[in-house]
Amino acid sequence: MIPMLYQYGEELVENIILPVGKDFIDSLVEGEKVTALAFEIKGINNINIRVGYNLTNKLLNAMLVELNQYLAPYGTLYKIDRNVYIIKLITNKNKDFIKVLHSKLRDYLKKVFIEQNELSFEIASGAIVDFVHKEDKKYKTISTLTLALGKSNSDSLYPLIFLNEESFDNNLNNLKKLEDVKNSIIKGCEGFYLEYQPLVSGINSKVIGCEALVRWSNEEYGSVPPGLFIPYIENFSCFYDLGIWILRKAVTDAKEFLKIKPDFFLNVNLSYSQLENEAFKYDVIKVLDELEFPYTNLQLELTERCKNLDIIYLKKQLDFFREKGIRIALDDFGTGTSTLKLIADLPIDCVKIDQSFVRNILSHPSNVIIVETVLDCAKRLGISVCIEGVENIEIKNFLSKYYVNYQQGYYYSKPVPIEEFLNIIHNTWKTKGISLIKSTNKYSFDVTNIISMMPGGFFVYINDETERIILANEWLLDIFECETMEEFIEFTGNSFKGLVHKDDYERVEAEIEKQIQTSSKYFDVVKYRIVTKTGKVKNVVDYGHLVKKEYNDDAFYVFIVEENK
Repeated sequence: MIPMLYQYGEELVENIILPVGKDFIDSLVEGEKVTALAFEIKGINNINIRVGYNLTNKLLNAMLVELNQYLAPYGTLYKIDRNVYIIKLITNKNKDFIKVLHSKLRDYLKKVFIEQNELSFEIASGAIVDFVHKEDKKYKTISTLTLALGKSNSDSLYPLIFLNEESFDNNLNNLKKLEDVKNSIIKGCEGFYLEYQPLVSGINSKVIGCEALVRWSNEEYGSVPPGLFIPYIENFSCFYDLGIWILRKAVTDAKEFLKIKPDFFLNVNLSYSQLENEAFKYDVIKVLDELEFPYTNLQLELTERCKNLDIIYLKKQLDFFREKGIRIALDDFGTGTSTLKLIADLPIDCVKIDQSFVRNILSHPSNVIIVETVLDCAKRLGISVCIEGVENIEIKNFLSKYYVNYQQGYYYSKPVPIEEFLNIIHNTWKTKGISLIKSTNKYSFDVTNIISMMPGGFFVYINDETERIILANEWLLDIFECETMEEFIEFTGNSFKGLVHKDDYERVEAEIEKQIQTSSKYFDVVKYRIVTKTGKVKNVVDYGHLVKKEYNDDAFYVFIVEENK
């Protein structure tokens, strides 16, 4: 049995030099039945952060020495890639033996101590048993192990995956694709491109951001789904280069989006291997600085496997980005290891409710409860919410009764190339149908910058009655029961007073004036009544945002929504 590793002190053994992948291939004999276990040690960079690079290397080296000694009677240990190893076992070792060996290996790495630091490693694992090696397909054996390891890596629990020759042959075409995808990274990410899926305001369905999604294609295969190649490529060090390419390309494209809407934000997915690399956060900043892209317009999405990183390490990495003004979103919330505790433990700006809770929300009351719980929790914590999987008008209408920051799904648009996405933004931000009643004001307000923030209307309140701005959208028309913009303009008489019940106006004006006098930047709620065009009295809530001394005078922005009573 592998001895448990309890303590390593300063006196550690000299560096071990293990045979490598080429040695593994050279050791194979035509017709030989190969039994082997491939494994990848996860979380090495997490430990680097906690105890330092040198000490971590010494610890890993000592573990490999001990493991190599233990395995000597059973087989040979090879180093294949960064933290990836293969144990080639001697003949007559069966599947049950590998299961036991795998279990002991996991136990061995589960709990170690070094200089009073308790550390834990996970492993992803793939195996073959009695796999017949053929000289004319000399790389088939190692490729099968790599494929099995990739399947283990694609599951957040890192199960032990067995592949045999039949299952390999079924995946042979896919493996050739995967190898070609991997090799294209070395050729400058040849064949890779990005598509963008809109993130729309949950209030007015305006496109306010997007998620960048990587794609790959060539003439032989056409388009290969990222769900197929990402788990495989993540096993190799070249994936880091792809991640930087994705970021650089997405930021370059997003600069075009910012020309249309300056506060437009870009979502880019983070992978486990990127966050695990301590250099990644500095490379992100380097890309943003080189391309002169605002930090605050970038939001990084934590994918499912990122949540398996050491929580202390993960928080430290995310804090670095947050301090720079880069936002963090928790993707696929509610699945896998995503729990409410993660929201409490990590510096998160947004949670994305997974589409699995939304797709059947109309027929599953339990999904409604889950979504409502997440929304309430996020609201109390001051965290934004994005609902994924809005696939049709029925789901959109059902979700309209909830306050959601933004939504994403095929109802709005599938992921599209940059040319199509630019058309979507241009169409979204046309000002047709928006009434700018006072356009000759001394302030330089950009209508397209503020429409996404319009729950029901946008008002600028200043002391000079002649320079009041009123903007309206369809929701505001609905609140006041007006059919057209012209009706609304006529009904309000271009006056802020026209929107407030006459018996409430003095109180509202006093509250606004109080906020102007007491705050440098204020966000508060004012409740009052309005009278609709048909004479109905409604209760509303104004969310006011005061910006003081941003211009020569103070401006008070008011967002109207109807209060549920």
